[in-house]
Amino acid sequence: MVKVVLAAIFLFAIWVALTGAVGPVNIVTGIAVSVASVTVFRELIGGESWLGRGERLRSAEPRRRTARRSARVLIAAIALVPVFLWKVLLSGVNMAFLAFKPSIDFWPGIVRVEGGMNTVTGTALFANLLTLTPGTLTLDYDEQDDALYVHWIDVTGYGEEDFDSRVTSGLRPWMRRIEA
Repeated sequence: MVKVVLAAIFLFAIWVALTGAVGPVNIVTGIAVSVASVTVFRELIGGESWLGRGERLRSAEPRRRTARRSARVLIAAIALVPVFLWKVLLSGVNMAFLAFKPSIDFWPGIVRVEGGMNTVTGTALFANLLTLTPGTLTLDYDEQDDALYVHWIDVTGYGEEDFDSRVTSGLRPWMRRIEA
């Protein structure tokens, strides 16, 4: 319960900081949004479950949060940012080349790639990073096979050994460092 109250206060503080206004309407709206957000995501804040299922996909054993682990995750997340921005830049340049080609010799399609993350949060973040990369859009997640279905701009060469890495832009190893 304490976590939920602290989360609501934190969200309200963010609301006030982002809006920059302290009028009565803004305060009431901020409180309403904070309470609604905490109500919807209270299970996630408590760490118990997310959308009715356990946070861990491959094991039900919760991981202890230590200062060392938190520092390692923070460093891995900071290292992921320039890598991701570089991948987005390369993908954007590739999309520009495809757009300016005089002939259409690429074939968009839906491909299946391995999820490979240990947690629901990690899988969701990985899917969102793929969607933010130009030329890809994550459509679905198959929980049974731990597979993501991604619409990709150029499926030529489907089935090749490095195809999964081409679609995911090599982001999976960087994401696994954050989950470790």
